Amino acid sequence: MFDEKVCYPLNIEELKIPLESGNYIICLKNGVKLPSHNELQDPVYTTFKGFDVLYTGIASNLFKRIIGNHIVGLGKSTFRVSLGVFISNSNDRTKWILENLIFFYCQNENAEEIEKIIINKYNPPFNLKHNTNPINQEFRRELGVKR
Repeated sequence: MFDEKVCYPLNIEELKIPLESGNYIICLKNGVKLPSHNELQDPVYTTFKGFDVLYTGIASNLFKRIIGNHIVGLGKSTFRVSLGVFISNSNDRTKWILENLIFFYCQNENAEEIEKIIINKYNPPFNLKHNTNPINQEFRRELGVKR
């Protein structure tokens, strides 16, 4: 279902992310937690390849979505908006992403269908849409209010 490749953002000059459509999963590196927020409890994570899953998404252009929108911060990114609840400064947010996250991606043609499967299986706490899992429900509700 998900024949993934991995992207470590700190090695951005070596990235070979395709320009085609597909899915991606954003995970915390081992030992990393979200920055603390005095009004949000820590979410419960499931793991993918041994890493805590934070968010999943779809892209018509994986390179543009992962690098341009999520890592660099150009254009619209609901992931960066959610992370902004914890890290308000955009430059600090980019630095935190580069140092603390891993991106898995998979080129495919049925991204929307696969995204729903990934959300149901991994319950990413930053995925507010299509996520009906009772675990992290309060976290997602509060995150949605603060975004």
